[in-house]
Amino acid sequence: MSDPKDHHYIPVFYLKRWVNPATGKLIQYSKIREKLISKPVGPKATGFEHLLYSFPDLPPELQHVLEAKFFNGADNLAAKALEQLYARDHQWTADIRSAWSRFIINLYIRHPDPLKEVKQRIRDDWGKTDTITEQEYARAKPEGFPDTFAEYLETLGPGMTARVQLRLVQGALDNERLGQRINNMLWRVIDVSSSPYELLTSDWPADLQLARGMLALPIGPHHLFVAANTEEQMQQVMKARKAKLVAAINLYVVASARRFVWARTENQENFILRHIHTGMRPQPFFPSLTLLAKTSKT
Repeated sequence: MSDPKDHHYIPVFYLKRWVNPATGKLIQYSKIREKLISKPVGPKATGFEHLLYSFPDLPPELQHVLEAKFFNGADNLAAKALEQLYARDHQWTADIRSAWSRFIINLYIRHPDPLKEVKQRIRDDWGKTDTITEQEYARAKPEGFPDTFAEYLETLGPGMTARVQLRLVQGALDNERLGQRINNMLWRVIDVSSSPYELLTSDWPADLQLARGMLALPIGPHHLFVAANTEEQMQQVMKARKAKLVAAINLYVVASARRFVWARTENQENFILRHIHTGMRPQPFFPSLTLLAKTSKT
């Protein structure tokens, strides 16, 4: 089977929850200049970028490994976790619970904008050396190696940059420390069907407020996933008026959207037009690559 070429940064299994059964499609919204563009699409026909996770400088067998191996397996497990959330099944296995936490983390890192930033910064910085690096290399270099570290890097070829990119991205996607933190939170699914408006989603849908011990993610037009550090925090959210809760989540989801907003119906177009892209997270997403590098596996 050939490697997939259309790489979904918003997985199909997630977007399927917004499909209108009558049409088999959901509504994709984007904004060009000041005009809101709406388009009915199937969940496979949106939320992707061609060859987003490819590394063309690597050998052929590794060029698509991030999509074909990592995301394929991770998304299959996350899809099972989403089914379990809808079923209100609290008998979590370690693998499935971790898969859902990983999915939430990955919604940030797998997005085209952060991913391209990481790739570009590694490409720009790779091969730059300083006095300390050169001194350490001169002290430890094996016999027969080039005289300077800069000369040694030149012998590695362009494929080494791609390997570093792949290693850092994989490490960030599989951040065990952050994943364990989400695993240890209390989890609930809140039914908001009593609200006059449905939940929307976007390409930046997770409201991750870990400093406050909270996390929220729409998982369908009428269901909101919430995680909290304490039962008191959880009860505050669960007791909130559903209309107010949906309004707050939709505002975050729409304002944070970088490319698309998705909805099951077209009855919130004015709201989307007013708020889309108005609260996008500013770049750089990773002020320092050092923290990202620390998540990489050795």
